[in-house]
Amino acid sequence: MHAELQKSIDENLKALKSIRHDILMRDLSPVSHRAGMNAAQTGALIGGEVSLITSVYECIAKK
Repeated sequence: MHAELQKSIDENLKALKSIRHDILMRDLSPVSHRAGMNAAQTGALIGGEVSLITSVYECIAKK
């Protein structure tokens, strides 16, 4: 009787871990996408600033 109860508990824990993993994986994708988009915006901003500074420097240096 005790072994059957322990087996049932173990099976339930395994099922709950599986469900928790599925929920985590579903929630992870949008968060990762949002983080990637934020990083891309930051990279574009930094790249634009470097380009602007370089262009202004080149214009001033050639005069």
